[in-house]
Amino acid sequence: MTENDRWFDFQDFYTFVAKLGFKNLVEVGVYKGDSLLFLAGQLEAYSPGYTLHAVDLWDQSFGVMDY
Repeated sequence: MTENDRWFDFQDFYTFVAKLGFKNLVEVGVYKGDSLLFLAGQLEAYSPGYTLHAVDLWDQSFGVMDY
């Protein structure tokens, strides 16, 4: 298990959402982007023509600069 694996363990749920066929989706709280990238891959496979928006502060998380 990598460090990033601890931040995203909802693969089954994100696959379920991708299969619903929504064309506009928003992920709030992107952090390192693991779940966003996974969702984008699932949407490509199950719901082409989607629009995916990412919303996050991207300034500080847990009191530590991430960049």
